[in-house]
Amino acid sequence: MPGVIGPAAEWLAKHGIKATGSDTNTFDQIVRGPNSLARPAHMILLFQSLIQIIVVLNLEELTAAGIEEFFVCSYAVEVDRGNRISSATSGSGRGDVA
Repeated sequence: MPGVIGPAAEWLAKHGIKATGSDTNTFDQIVRGPNSLARPAHMILLFQSLIQIIVVLNLEELTAAGIEEFFVCSYAVEVDRGNRISSATSGSGRGDVA
């Protein structure tokens, strides 16, 4: 599955982005083999840099309509894991054309 690899995620974080995303159902590049569950882009962006990752953006309709700017509102969801509350890696979002 195509996607972002670790060095690309480091580059994005270094350049100060606040959020990123893709039209695919996963953000990281998925490779077959013993490390197929590794998600370095998620580790670098979400957990180390607190940068939101949004997947399945479905931007084709916006592109077809010639829309170049839009607004997305997203937030982290707190999950009670029994002994502690932590942030989940996804939450609801709503996009509006700017």
